Amino acid sequence: MKNAKLSLVLILLVSMVGISNCSNLSVDANEKTVAQTNKAKQFLKQNCLACHSETARESERLAPPFFAIRKHYLKDFPEKGDFEAAMLAFLQEPKEANAKMKGAIDKFGLMPKMTFPEKDLKLAIAYLYENDQAKPEHAGKGSKSQQEGQVDEAAILKKGESIALQTKKVLGKNLMAAIAEGGSAYAVDFCNLKAINLTDSMGEKLNARVKRVSDKNRNSNNAASLEELTFINKFKDRLAQKETPSGELIKMADGYRVFYPIITNQMCLQCHGEKGSEIANETLEKIQAKYPADLAFGYKMNELRGIWVVDFQAD
Repeated sequence: MKNAKLSLVLILLVSMVGISNCSNLSVDANEKTVAQTNKAKQFLKQNCLACHSETARESERLAPPFFAIRKHYLKDFPEKGDFEAAMLAFLQEPKEANAKMKGAIDKFGLMPKMTFPEKDLKLAIAYLYENDQAKPEHAGKGSKSQQEGQVDEAAILKKGESIALQTKKVLGKNLMAAIAEGGSAYAVDFCNLKAINLTDSMGEKLNARVKRVSDKNRNSNNAASLEELTFINKFKDRLAQKETPSGELIKMADGYRVFYPIITNQMCLQCHGEKGSEIANETLEKIQAKYPADLAFGYKMNELRGIWVVDFQAD
C-alpha cells in the first residue's frame, strides 16, 4: 500500500513538472513571436515607411503603401511560402521581369536595389503576410471652420506639409532612378547638378518658395539660418523624447512659413552614413571632390537630416 501511494505521488510530481515545462515553452514561444513582430515593425518603420507610408496623400507617395502590396501579393500567392519567396526575390533583385505590381512601376518607377540582410527581409515579409496593414488615408472634406470660410491653421499647415512632401516625392523619384542607373556614386552627380534646381522648379509649380536646409550641410547653399536652426533643434528634441516630429507653422507678413522634418532612412545612409562602412569608397571620393567642406555624414537611422522650409500664401 505504501509503495502504491509513493508511485502515485511520483506520477503527480512528474505530471506537474511536465505541465510546468510545457507552460514555460509556450511562454517562451509567445515572447519570441512578440520580439520578432516588434523587430519586423521597427525594420519597416526605419527603412520602408518613408516611401511606403499609408498616411501620405496619394500625390505625395514614393511607392505603393503596404496595404496595397500585401493585398496584391496575397491574391497571387495565398500560401505563405510562395508569398515570401516571390517578395524576397523582387526585393533582392528588383527588375521589371520579376515585379508583380506593374502598375506601381508605371506610377512610381522601379524600386532601386537595397542591400538589407536577408534575415531582416524574411522577418519583415513574414510580418506582412501574417498581419493586416492599415488602409491608406484619403483627404477629407475639410474642417467646419474651412467650410465656413474661417482661417484654419491646421489646414494651412497641412498645405505647407503637402508642398514639402510633393517636392520630396519628385526628388526621391529622381534620386532612386539615379541610384538604380549607376549606384550611390552616380547619385552624387545628380544631387550636385539637379537637386536644388528641381526643388526650385517644384516651388514655382506649387506657387511657393521651397528649400532644404541643415545644421550639417553638404552644399553651402543648404546651410540653415538662425531661425531655421531653432526649429531643427526643436525637432531633434522631439526625436530624443521618442516623438515623431510633425511640421511647424508661423505667420509671415505676406503669407505663411512651414518647417517640416527630414528623417534619415536606409537609402540616406548610402551617402550620409558612416565613412568607410555605409558610404562606399567610390561614393566618398566623389563627395569629397565636389564638397570639400562636407558636414553631412555620420548619420544613423531615424535621425534629423535637416528640414524643409516652405513659404506660401493661404488660399
